[in-house]
Amino acid sequence: MTPSLKRNGETVFLTGAAGYVGSVVAEKLHAAGYMVRGLVREESQAAGLRNRSIEPFVGDVRDAARMADGAAGAAAIVHTAGPNDPSAASDMQKMIADAAAAVSIMVDHAKAGNARALITSGTSVYGHTGGRTVDETAPMQAMPGTEKLKDLETDLTETGEAHFIRLSVVYGRGESAPMRKFIQAIHARGRTALVNPENRLSLVNVDDLADLYVAILEHDSPPPIVNAVSEILHWTEVMAAVAKATGVSGGPDVISPDQALALGGPAMFMPIDMAVSANLAREALGWRPSGSAFEDALPHDK
Repeated sequence: MTPSLKRNGETVFLTGAAGYVGSVVAEKLHAAGYMVRGLVREESQAAGLRNRSIEPFVGDVRDAARMADGAAGAAAIVHTAGPNDPSAASDMQKMIADAAAAVSIMVDHAKAGNARALITSGTSVYGHTGGRTVDETAPMQAMPGTEKLKDLETDLTETGEAHFIRLSVVYGRGESAPMRKFIQAIHARGRTALVNPENRLSLVNVDDLADLYVAILEHDSPPPIVNAVSEILHWTEVMAAVAKATGVSGGPDVISPDQALALGGPAMFMPIDMAVSANLAREALGWRPSGSAFEDALPHDK
């Protein structure tokens, strides 16, 4: 078992440090007293990290030798990034292979340095929850083509080589690019939309989420898998919040799964029920989400 972190200036190697989730995790780790070495893909991103007292480290998560330098001396490796190769955007098989390779690289370096490895996953692995609310004991339902990632996650948790945090749909702080795309799509169509009003969506405030990363790193014996969910809403509630934020008054229209996918962002989950419990995080780690609710956090751009 790898040791927990103790807020005494230990180094955390954080991938995706300039990303939507990673930047907030970096902020919380720094505020808690850790030295954060943040991986970015481009030198142009380094200045932004320095301005926030984060040590920038430029590299590619697929470069094992370079990642060894980044992980050197780290008490923990937190992986929030995935390979970003625009040429592979239409090649799902390559993207999945690259993502699995990056996870393996991070875990190998964590083992070599006796560092705690915390890997980012997603609650979409549970698939359609069918009117139930599922927890970490529910079987994974890998989407076609993602079996390699599913098997890797299973192996690493069973051996105790890594901890996984499964993110639900993240919101807050001006929203992620996919969430903004979704909100803009609803605003542009002038009407809200639903596939099935009974379907639900699990969400987490980005600040609450970052607090959970820290809690997992600092716990002496955290669960191998933890869901990150601060609220579960029916899609009728999600759409009502978006309508309020954008001033849209029409709808909701019933649309097809393909039409939902075209809206972008979290709309890809509209065709399924996705209700996931985070009771384990609350009970085992004392996690208490306190950030703004989804409706209150949305930017109001009418």
